[in-house]
Amino acid sequence: MRTMNWQNLTALAVCVINVGMVAAAPPTSFIFSDNRIAGEDRPRTLSLLITSCQYGIRVLSDEGRSRDRITALKTALAEELGTALDGHTLNILSYQIYFNNAAVAANSAAGVVGGVAGALLTKDSTHAKCSHEKTPEGWFEAAETTNGNTPFVIQIRAQFDEVLVETRSVYSPSILLRLPPTAFASRAKVNFADAVAAPEVDAAINKANLDLIKKLRVRL
Repeated sequence: MRTMNWQNLTALAVCVINVGMVAAAPPTSFIFSDNRIAGEDRPRTLSLLITSCQYGIRVLSDEGRSRDRITALKTALAEELGTALDGHTLNILSYQIYFNNAAVAANSAAGVVGGVAGALLTKDSTHAKCSHEKTPEGWFEAAETTNGNTPFVIQIRAQFDEVLVETRSVYSPSILLRLPPTAFASRAKVNFADAVAAPEVDAAINKANLDLIKKLRVRL
């Protein structure tokens, strides 16, 4: 009968401890990264040329808001998915908020243009000015709106693990919002960060985040 000396017993004990330590290692945590292009959300109107399909579409930034879009997204991910995201990565490539005021702006300009040319430009605020193919940024269709108010359109592009995920969310504010008619308006009003409009932007962001989370959930 073979006997085991103390050296062999010690080596075996160390081996068992090491195996136990490996088995008890914590799971890989969720990795979130923000790799948006610098300045992509610089406040601006895409085009001031009335014949352009980007005419009247406003890009909104987070300037003046109590919470930014990325912080809001992180909070939503934690609340909706929690530890289900452990071991996964999410890389935000783009997160754009548009106020598609094209139809209203075209109507205002049409009143000045008049005649046949003006009539061809007019549409109500529940319709985009041009087709989706001609409007890659901020486009929406009437069926996506819930009232006659000019909508916010949020487009998110992200990489979830190795898969590209893209969403486009349309939100109709509960109140009528209009861009200030003067360049001397406060930055808060121009960016819809004032007390009246900010809750509507927050609601649009919440909807967009949930739309993205729905797409992520099916991949978990």
